[in-house]
Amino acid sequence: EYSRRWRDIESRQTLLKSNLVRYNNFVREKQGKVADGVSRTILEKKKQVRKTEECKTAEKDWEVLVDAKAVLNVAVDNKKLFNNYLDSVVKVSEKEYPDMRHLMDRCQALVATRKKLEDHLVQTNKQTEEEKHSLEKFKE
Repeated sequence: EYSRRWRDIESRQTLLKSNLVRYNNFVREKQGKVADGVSRTILEKKKQVRKTEECKTAEKDWEVLVDAKAVLNVAVDNKKLFNNYLDSVVKVSEKEYPDMRHLMDRCQALVATRKKLEDHLVQTNKQTEEEKHSLEKFKE
């Protein structure tokens, strides 16, 4: 009977050891999963912070783009007014200017002529001043 009890105790000890090993493995596995979960949570929070910053930057960019669009729309509307003006001039004087390109060419020619005349006026005024100065010198 003693040996039977001893074998029973040994079998229970073996069972207890195997259960303890399984429990330790289970605990290690759960601790590993918890550590993985914590690291994933930290990574996710960092990712959320980064995305939040990106959203703030995108909102600022959006505001800048909306403002730029408003400015560009005003500029486009102003250009439309000039285009409408040119169209009306072309319609009024179709014989002289069959299309807007001819009108613009004429305008550029007039601007170039005005520039030449201004340059010539400056040159003439300079020569006049030189001659006045020369005449003053001659009178003395």
